[in-house]
Amino acid sequence: MCDKENINEFTRTRKKIGVKFPSKWWKIYQTGAMKWLELSPKKFSSERNNYIYNPNSFMMLNCDCALILFDEIPKQIQKLKRWIKEQEQDEESEFNKQITLIPFGQSAAGDLYCFLYENEENFEPKVILYMHDEYGNPDIIGENFDEFLYIQMLSAVAYEEDVQGQHWQNHLNWLLESYRKMIENKSVDELTNMYNAMAYKQAAIWIPSTSYDNMELGSSILSNSNRDYILKIRFYKTEDFRTTIFQNNKYQIIGDYENEEQLICVAENQQIYLAVKYDNLICYIAPNLKAFQQEILLFETLTKECELIDKISYTDENTEDILQEISDVLKRDILKIDSNAFDNIENFWSEICIEIEDGIIFN
Repeated sequence: MCDKENINEFTRTRKKIGVKFPSKWWKIYQTGAMKWLELSPKKFSSERNNYIYNPNSFMMLNCDCALILFDEIPKQIQKLKRWIKEQEQDEESEFNKQITLIPFGQSAAGDLYCFLYENEENFEPKVILYMHDEYGNPDIIGENFDEFLYIQMLSAVAYEEDVQGQHWQNHLNWLLESYRKMIENKSVDELTNMYNAMAYKQAAIWIPSTSYDNMELGSSILSNSNRDYILKIRFYKTEDFRTTIFQNNKYQIIGDYENEEQLICVAENQQIYLAVKYDNLICYIAPNLKAFQQEILLFETLTKECELIDKISYTDENTEDILQEISDVLKRDILKIDSNAFDNIENFWSEICIEIEDGIIFN
């Protein structure tokens, strides 16, 4: 049990940053396992090995998250605020002021693990990973601190932590029983596979300048024609976005095209792709979501207003030329937005134009 002086130090830290830690954090703190977090950076640097090799030290695991010393948390809060301000300026989006983020750990890449508080009464926050060099909603690395700890233990296995060591065994005792049963008696390969198979949802911390929530494009009504075509693109609600690994790359799934086997995804560089699950194929769509939205509107305008469509007659020998001309109009307009849209025949808009030329869309 921690002595009174240590508990007072913990209380001072909580008051300094303005929030309460999760109940599991407090429970572990009371065992004395977080004593090293109370040290100054200079003191910790000189005594580091005493804590690294102490099996009772909390989170001295060989995992992705390194905890931040209590004295360093206010400085990390200011760093996070700068990152948020930069994204607001660069992306013309707004941080959700109903959310509070408190950094408590860092990844090997310098990204920040944060407690996410959705309101003042919420003392069991989610845990997210805020990445400093990527824009967009962050991954939720635990719906609560218990799940976060479980995920970090799997991460430690992937980073070659000794699962027979005392440090690992001590951490097993801090897990909820349900998580402990999922880990105990598993081989290293099994635990590593569990970690690699994990998919993370996103925390909706940003309010975009344009809302895509639950957006569903309707039919394209063709003037003076009985033909119509629906571009079956469905964007999900923000809370339904999720992360997946496809062909060894990380993507955020934001919608689907025609069916749930063809997923609209955002890559880490913000480019938009179509992941075709049944063909294990990834197809380029657009450089970013804003450009894709503009391209969709171009297509909608074409199907509503292009006079060439009224001239289509599949008994007329000129139909092939007309379809080619319609395709060329769409290509010309989309290339004004994205010069790379037709670099590959498997690109999304390349496929759409092929369908126009083959008479599939306007049949």
